Amino acid sequence: MIEIGYTAAAEGAVFFKQTQMGMLSIRGEDRRDFLQRQTTYDMADLGKDNAPMNVLTSPTARIIEVFQMIERQDAIELVTLGRPGSNAYEFLKSKIFFMDKVEVIDRSHEVTIIDVEGPNGEEILSKIEADQKMEDEEWRETNLNGTRATVIKQGGLTGEFGYRLIVPKESEGKVTAQLEDLGMVELGEDAFEVIRVEAGSPMGGNELNEAYTPLEIGLMNAISDNKGCYTGQEVIARQISYDKITKRLARIEMDEGAEQGSEIRVDDKKIGVITSAVSSPRFGALALGVVKLPFDEPGTQLLIRHNEKLIKGRVQNALR
Repeated sequence: MIEIGYTAAAEGAVFFKQTQMGMLSIRGEDRRDFLQRQTTYDMADLGKDNAPMNVLTSPTARIIEVFQMIERQDAIELVTLGRPGSNAYEFLKSKIFFMDKVEVIDRSHEVTIIDVEGPNGEEILSKIEADQKMEDEEWRETNLNGTRATVIKQGGLTGEFGYRLIVPKESEGKVTAQLEDLGMVELGEDAFEVIRVEAGSPMGGNELNEAYTPLEIGLMNAISDNKGCYTGQEVIARQISYDKITKRLARIEMDEGAEQGSEIRVDDKKIGVITSAVSSPRFGALALGVVKLPFDEPGTQLLIRHNEKLIKGRVQNALR
């Protein structure tokens, strides 16, 4: 079953329902200023059509949540990449001062988030979407054969671009049936995980968590290096200004399979940990792992400890 979805993603088009993701709505007239104080992105750069990535960090600059932003007339919507009901909702609520005119609403139960991948994805979507002309990281409201939906154009896992559809929960079945009727294959979780790891795309719970800072996971594009103070800003500024990044996310080939949490070693030293591991039809045993510098260089020989066994591995490339 993995092979069917895997092949379709490489040669045709697939869709995947993102059950880990959710949506928060930030409302009130102070919503921009509120997010400016809490997150890494400079809210002055948020335009009406773009859907940039942003990161909510702890005081020590660890990742609490990563999300895409959509600015509507009365709210800024956050598509959370972690999971519905993650601690981002409670964290943001706890940061509202008594004078702030801000409301945080969890809308995860109202929507279904569907990713479309593959070289034929854009062509197939154009058959049911009213207006397809978009740039990378743009979003727009559209009509999917009678269903109002939000579409975000984004970097693809198997091609240059992919698409994220946000549809009302009650329309989920109608939209997925349309995609299947037009020839898209629904991707299962196992196949999606293989494709995600091959693409080096970090995911909530695995790589996007409070064990790491955004710079260690390759989220530089979501960070402004010249905005004012925000939670975690001092740590991130030191990492940028003084080159204090000491570890990076890397893609790792292995001689045998391992699992999330397995130690990565060089000689007798632990230098990292496996964050995601899959069996790839193309690469065999493959993983993402966070490793100390300079062991992120391509070709670096590694040992992965799995069930008291040492497995040989090597760095394919670091993800920056």
